[in-house]
Amino acid sequence: MAVLPLLARAPALWPTAVRVLIDLVPRRWWLRWPPVPMPDSGWMRFRWETAYGGRVEPADPLELIEWLQWCGAARQAVRYRSGRRRVR
Repeated sequence: MAVLPLLARAPALWPTAVRVLIDLVPRRWWLRWPPVPMPDSGWMRFRWETAYGGRVEPADPLELIEWLQWCGAARQAVRYRSGRRRVR
């Protein structure tokens, strides 16, 4: 199962997914070849190994959805602790 259909069913996670995607893309990505807004491959290998212990198979899409939920909750917690509360 791919992560995009799961993400499509969770519109509350869309802003978090966009923020995470923007955060992962290196600055001035258009200056590197190929000019594709992708995270650095060395960084991705490091993150994959620290998260999965060198496992080669792709991550479970549900794990990625849970990670996005965690990212959103962590961002809200930091915002709340710093006193920058968002009024809804």
